[in-house]
Amino acid sequence: MSKVTSSAREKLDPERWLRLKDILADALEQATPTARTALVQKRCANDETLRMEAAALVREAEVFLREPTDSFEDCAEQATVALWEDETARAGWRIGAYVVTRELGRGGMGTVYLAERADGQFQKEVAIKVLKRGTDTEEVLRRFAAERHILARLDHPNIAHLLDAGTTDDGLPYVVMEHVAGMPVNRFIREHNLSIPERLAIFLKICAAVEMAHHHHVIHRDLKPSNILVTAEGEPKLLDFGIAKLLGPGKDCLEVTAAGEQRLTPNCASPEQTDGRPVTEASDVYALGALLYEMLCGQKPHKFSSAHPPREEIVRVIREEEPAWPSAVAKPAEVAKQLRGNLDAIVLHALRKEPKMRYPTVAELAADVRRHLAHEPVRARRGTAGYRARSFLVRHRRGLRLAAGAGALLLFALALVLWNRNVQRRPAEKAPLPKSIAVLPFDILGKQDDTSYFADSIQDNILTDLAKVDDLKVISRSGVAVYRGEKKSVREIGRELGVAHVLEGSVQMFGDRLRVNAQLIDTQTDTQEWAEQYDRKLEDILSLQSELAQTIAGQLRVRLSSREKEAIWQRPTEDLQAYDLYLRARAIFMKTGLDDATPLWNEAIQLLDQAVKRDPNFVLAWCLLNDVHIFKYRFGAEHSQADLEAAKSTAETALRLQPDSEETRLAMARYYYHGLSNYRRTLEELARVPQGAHEAGFYALASVAERRLGLWADSVRDGLKGIELDPNNIGMVTTLMQTYTGLRHFAESIRLADATILRLPPKNHGSLSMLKQEALLGEGDLAGAEAALQAVKSSGDEGKLPFLWVLYLKRDYAAATVALEAATEDDRKAPLFWIFAGSIGRAKGDPALAQRSFETAKKVTEKRLQARPNDPELLSSLGLAEAALGNKEEGLNLAQRAFDLVPPGVDALVSPGCGVMLAQVKAWNGDRDGALQLLARLVKMPFGPNYGELRYSPAWDSLRSDPRFDQLVAEAKVAFPL
Repeated sequence: MSKVTSSAREKLDPERWLRLKDILADALEQATPTARTALVQKRCANDETLRMEAAALVREAEVFLREPTDSFEDCAEQATVALWEDETARAGWRIGAYVVTRELGRGGMGTVYLAERADGQFQKEVAIKVLKRGTDTEEVLRRFAAERHILARLDHPNIAHLLDAGTTDDGLPYVVMEHVAGMPVNRFIREHNLSIPERLAIFLKICAAVEMAHHHHVIHRDLKPSNILVTAEGEPKLLDFGIAKLLGPGKDCLEVTAAGEQRLTPNCASPEQTDGRPVTEASDVYALGALLYEMLCGQKPHKFSSAHPPREEIVRVIREEEPAWPSAVAKPAEVAKQLRGNLDAIVLHALRKEPKMRYPTVAELAADVRRHLAHEPVRARRGTAGYRARSFLVRHRRGLRLAAGAGALLLFALALVLWNRNVQRRPAEKAPLPKSIAVLPFDILGKQDDTSYFADSIQDNILTDLAKVDDLKVISRSGVAVYRGEKKSVREIGRELGVAHVLEGSVQMFGDRLRVNAQLIDTQTDTQEWAEQYDRKLEDILSLQSELAQTIAGQLRVRLSSREKEAIWQRPTEDLQAYDLYLRARAIFMKTGLDDATPLWNEAIQLLDQAVKRDPNFVLAWCLLNDVHIFKYRFGAEHSQADLEAAKSTAETALRLQPDSEETRLAMARYYYHGLSNYRRTLEELARVPQGAHEAGFYALASVAERRLGLWADSVRDGLKGIELDPNNIGMVTTLMQTYTGLRHFAESIRLADATILRLPPKNHGSLSMLKQEALLGEGDLAGAEAALQAVKSSGDEGKLPFLWVLYLKRDYAAATVALEAATEDDRKAPLFWIFAGSIGRAKGDPALAQRSFETAKKVTEKRLQARPNDPELLSSLGLAEAALGNKEEGLNLAQRAFDLVPPGVDALVSPGCGVMLAQVKAWNGDRDGALQLLARLVKMPFGPNYGELRYSPAWDSLRSDPRFDQLVAEAKVAFPL
């Protein structure tokens, strides 16, 4: 193995390892060593040390990757063990009565070292797990102590023994455990070519260890091959009870994982673990079923699209997809033959989706395995007469050989017939990937002039037509836009988007004619399934788009109903000039975001007004006109009532022309949501779509309306569905991240950010990193939040508000003052900027800064209130500024008015934030009881104050001496159910 330098090893901290592991994951998905090397070069950029470390890991992992059944986790763990075997930085470190010889590995909570007795009395080596620096928070210390407590209770020959415990000289807790010299159970089976009975013998020992743990009310929750080592003598040893769960009889469960954290190994996590249901002994039964599956057939029970699948994919696969029969995937044929029947049934019975349908205990699972070995009927199979007869024949085959007569032969024949009938009743194998497609941006050939918008419309309209087909998943426009000019392979795109096919094409225009080339490609095999070239007049563009959509649906073998065929062939307008005006307006509108773009919006409105004047029945133009007016009203500086009235009028016109159209219902729903803040009417309009929704925008709007009404599970469900159809839509991703953070599912928010950052270009990383730091702050991880903001700086985002908030929580007032002075003009336009500035001045004891900043906050907020006099967030900011300036009664009245405007039943998203501002006003006014009573209500509400805010914010310093505040901080750690 290539060695990394000593300086590189010294830098191999846990955060760096996570980055290396991500690089390794992507590298191992490449088909050739050359491609892996290229990916490492690209991901490591100018960091030569990181490149050397990553290259060393890849080389080591490639050795293990040659085994076809190795998962990424196995390759990574084996590679890093080999890499860290060269680590000598801690050699000679004294820990209690032991001295470290080398490092064995690292995990989420700590580092494991190989050590031996320092006094030389014993030569036996031990493993010492030391809590890593920087994670010794109260919660992690509790988890570490719990693991030590668990291990001390578990005395079994197949569980690694706890030998000692203590605290290092620099204050870090540690446990001393038996050092297990062995290899993961799946590797042991392969390297020793164990027979099926030998594999089952090892499995029964594992079951005995887990059964004993359950007897002590301990659930392991992470039973996977890498946590089960087998010694040279063939003895399995269970490791890592770090995410175990203690079950106190008659008590609530003690979760050893950190609050809000969900650590899952996709192939051994049970369905109830993926969706947050209670974890019981049945969860370990499921994990043992997954383990037995892999031990018997060398394959994992579930297939995922990548080494690190998104959580929604994990949930979908584990909850909905049935594993193939072990005998169907096992090789060679002789092994498959031994698995058919009993072992197939035992494994799949343990892997039932519903806990109550599995074996009730590990002992029952083990008993069925023993019955199989004894050729007795197993309980996992139906007790038919034919099955019992077969079992009888196998158990007494010697006697039957000696017996003679037709009776025995007839019994055997009857058993054989019934056996064949049982085999025929087996469930079908897993279905292939669902019918799905991504229509990639068409290449524009020839002259790149202002007619390129016309070529872009072909791709857009094809995917729009295909999206009308119920039996087909179609990635939306923004979901594929990021691939324009990208050199990613079709396989990569298919994996990232979760689609079975992509459509590629090109458009060339010359004079009044255009040439369109299109090809349909299978993403799994990277083979072309269909290709065609079309030469048409521009006037035939609408017919061509419909023809292409129907042809592609036919190639995908999608059944089209008469309604769907009619929808595909329906022409939006017969006036090509009106259509041209519409396409120009759409191209302009697509360039705008949420920032004020009034000149562009006005230009688009003018073009669309001309289009609907030429064709008053042009529904798509009316819908787009509605969209532009709504954007201008909601996000423009004028906030004009004229735009709101125009949005209502255009939506009503579109709805009158096509009352059963998804586009028209969306237009009316947008008016109610953005224009009137009427969230119930928004959902009512969306619910009236007669044939179900196809557009990502439908689910995006439903998700934000549902969270306003406190329908959290519905909001997350529709947010995930929207992202499935438009995975690269930064708006939908950030919305779902905010929802996860508001519900205190911080790990989900962080995971979603990291997964999206890997897919999207750097220009999108700033907003994702800002939301990631909010989740990290919610967990109380100030250092992690500050690190996340470095990505914001590198993306070119110069906004100071997130930086000020972190510095304020850290109480680094010197750095905060520097950031205030470096603020941009855009920063200084925001009332919250001046609220932060005043709060910093107040906290650091600078009355001049506080007075000046709060006066400016008051002035800026009052100016904005002129256009929006009932905006609750602006009223809350003004109330806080007034209270800080000594106008206690005025500040309290304004903050109370804001809170009263949006009770939780009216707006569950904004209400808690206004409540927090009101509590802060009460605290600053000296009303400690009032502030604490209000916080006690708010902390039980999603989007209320979280742990990080209460734990660190100077705004609550006047309350910290009250024991009631400590209780609030503890409650703020608890995640809300989905």
